[in-house]
Amino acid sequence: MENIYKLPFQVHIEYAQRTRLIESVNEQYRISEAGSIPSQMSVVNTFPRTLELDMLFGMMTSNAPWAMFMPPRKFYSQRRPSFISYRAAPSLGTLEKQAADYLKLKNLSSLSDEEGEEGEGREEEEEEKSALCSCFEQLDEINSWKGHILGRVAELLAG
Repeated sequence: MENIYKLPFQVHIEYAQRTRLIESVNEQYRISEAGSIPSQMSVVNTFPRTLELDMLFGMMTSNAPWAMFMPPRKFYSQRRPSFISYRAAPSLGTLEKQAADYLKLKNLSSLSDEEGEEGEGREEEEEEKSALCSCFEQLDEINSWKGHILGRVAELLAG
């Protein structure tokens, strides 16, 4: 067991500096007076406000004109807010169907292989396959980000 007197002098100096910092923070934010605040106290004006968050995440429509003329009829009802769904491209089907399509694409052999062709056609197909695979991978990552963002928004709105 260490005795406090056997510690190096530098440890005592660092402890004094940390204690001084903590005391200055307590003074600055008046932590000692926090006990006098009644428990029924509530903060009325928080930032960002719920209304601003709703507008930011597209949960409510803003009818501001987007040009020098008004948008077409039913524009706001057709436009889907970007954070209302946890999926980036729901038109690709369910997550299971999307995963199955990705596996099918990964396991797909080139048409040029079956026909015995070589050269440009095969390289082009491989590039397209690679681009589609990376697109599926990026969609998965975007979906996970959106899920995380929606979870955090729900936590924030719940209080």
